[in-house]
Amino acid sequence: MPEKPKNPALAAKLQRMMVRKRATGDEGIPEESRIALHFECIEGNFPIDIFVGDFQVLGVAVDLATRRGGVASRGFRAKQQSGEELDLNSTVAGQLQSGDTVVLQR
Repeated sequence: MPEKPKNPALAAKLQRMMVRKRATGDEGIPEESRIALHFECIEGNFPIDIFVGDFQVLGVAVDLATRRGGVASRGFRAKQQSGEELDLNSTVAGQLQSGDTVVLQR
């Protein structure tokens, strides 16, 4: 069983930094507009770290992640790691912060 971190806040901050460091995406998106997201899914080649523009809708980010993961994007719901359902038609910036985890479920 993995050891619990002694400082959970520091562990969460390090996790967010690692997601931002590993994320790939459209280099045309300005640095200040990028939101790096960690996607998890039981299907395909996941986890995947990508960045999208803060102005994009979450559905675009899900399409990009599923394409990179090698699965069809139809029928997925997106949830935060806490279990809160996310709106695929709302902007990424309105729902998530850089480094957040998005869980994809059918």
